[in-house]
Amino acid sequence: MSIKAVLKLMMNHQLLALTGSNALLKPFYQLNYLVAARECGLFELLLDAPKRFEQLAEVYCTDDKAREALQAWLGLGIQLGYLRLDTRGYALKGLAKKLALPQNDAALALLQEAAGLHSKLISQTVSKLRNGELWNLEDQDGEIVARSSRIIEAFQTEAIDRFFPASGVGSLLEIGCGSGV
Repeated sequence: MSIKAVLKLMMNHQLLALTGSNALLKPFYQLNYLVAARECGLFELLLDAPKRFEQLAEVYCTDDKAREALQAWLGLGIQLGYLRLDTRGYALKGLAKKLALPQNDAALALLQEAAGLHSKLISQTVSKLRNGELWNLEDQDGEIVARSSRIIEAFQTEAIDRFFPASGVGSLLEIGCGSGV
């Protein structure tokens, strides 16, 4: 960006708004890319070994335009730090590689819940209220919520161990148990 453009933004009192807004975009793209990569099956495809572009194109593309778009989308994954490309092909990298592991499914589900349900709750609640509507259980993806709730199991176990008697009679009422574990 040229100094002239920066000065113009400053004079119009737009520079701080632009830089502040820009700081929010990368995390937004990162969140949505990780969720999309999981939901389209890319994590499963790349978990064990890198795949060449041709192998990925066979799964995702119907024509040459789709191949161009897939290449751009994979390039975004590289830019965000979640994919790498070498002579063997595309591979998961960093957080994407960790989230693709089965033992991290709850953390990945939490991202899916945030990108889907939480995003809708934040962006659409006022509109629903204006129409006299409230959110219902049907508005949630129960499978994702159950998977994401498993992220707090270690904390639940600790609380039970700490406050629930190890022997003798006791009672426990659990409400909103998530996965039921």
